[in-house]
Amino acid sequence: MPTEEKRKSKAKGQESDRKAGSIMFQEELKFFKENQDKLVEQYGGKVLVIKGNEVVGAYSTPIEAYKEASKKFAFGSFMIQPCKSGSDAYTVTISTLGLITTKV
Repeated sequence: MPTEEKRKSKAKGQESDRKAGSIMFQEELKFFKENQDKLVEQYGGKVLVIKGNEVVGAYSTPIEAYKEASKKFAFGSFMIQPCKSGSDAYTVTISTLGLITTKV
């Protein structure tokens, strides 16, 4: 497939991924919470990439998880989740260049 066709195909897939993720991460978070014990047993200490109801990757760091997932999926269509026990696993601090920090 020529390069331009590959680019268009990837862009079309990314647009589809964005539409599917319009309620961001609700499905992924529900999946993680419902399966947390099993996931911790299997992937404890890793950083998971979750898309829909599926773990699509397990990595050592959030940066590695993001870099690898962004090669395959559109930004905003996957959730990066630390795999550990307890509600602290899904309580996240988001920071933008150290300028803004908020507790979610």
